[in-house]
Amino acid sequence: MRNKITVVGGGNVGASAAINLAMKELGDVLVVAPDSPQSGMGHAITVGDTLRLFFSEDFFDSEESLFLVRGDKLPELRVGFQHKVSPNIVAKLDSSIASGGGGQFLGSDGLPYKNQVRYMVTSLDTKFLGTSTGIFVAFHHLQQQLDPAGFPGQSSTQTDFERLQLIVNQNLNVLLNLASDWAVQLNMELSRGVDPTTRLASDTIRRRILGGIAVKF
Repeated sequence: MRNKITVVGGGNVGASAAINLAMKELGDVLVVAPDSPQSGMGHAITVGDTLRLFFSEDFFDSEESLFLVRGDKLPELRVGFQHKVSPNIVAKLDSSIASGGGGQFLGSDGLPYKNQVRYMVTSLDTKFLGTSTGIFVAFHHLQQQLDPAGFPGQSSTQTDFERLQLIVNQNLNVLLNLASDWAVQLNMELSRGVDPTTRLASDTIRRRILGGIAVKF
């Protein structure tokens, strides 16, 4: 009996077909892939012809985003692995790097622009099992550049955003004998780039500290 192999890709049918040829000796291969490149679309929300990539689930971090236009190509390299550092410490690293664009669109001034997008999102999640403590560190760097298309002499417009985040989470049940699962969390951030209050680019370093308590019944 031949093996049944399913190949799922975010690139396109052509890229997945190459894998199909390489694996056909191992069994019957079924390719599931879009008809055009869709790498990196896990971050995306589509509105009309503009597709916006968000990198934070926090509503107040909506400015931490990039947009793609029709014709953009954004190949993404994603790496992730988990390692047990010691019997009581587990660390998980995730990193995504992408660079691309090339699509053209008409700006609000009626002139054509070529879109260029780059981003790097890296996080390290460490859990101390003995004390039920979690430490999460993340760094985001987003860059969007709009190059005038066909109008020599016009300067490009570039927007950068950077954020360094540290989250410490502690399960209180290890310290106290509680009937429910209680946890306290401290979130500290440093960021610069687009100011969410003014929506203007700024090199000023902004600081944010949030704390809270959660309970699971």
